[in-house]
Amino acid sequence: MTNIQTNQTTIAAPAANENKQNDIAQTAQTAQVQHSGISTPMIPDEVYNNLPDFLKRACEVFEGRDRDVFFTAALTS
Repeated sequence: MTNIQTNQTTIAAPAANENKQNDIAQTAQTAQVQHSGISTPMIPDEVYNNLPDFLKRACEVFEGRDRDVFFTAALTS
């Protein structure tokens, strides 16, 4: 820690390296929560069955969560 001296008080301020380590730890914790097996709903097959042919054929290459990821990415393109 770096200490900052004022007229009346000494204030302890974290060093830049400590801040970086805290940021890395926070990112790691976030990643663990995202990959902890908590699953979100998947897009129903009914949606894929009603897509235009070109998009339906493109989505058929994938299965499960990969199909959902591809489809939502294709919607944003």
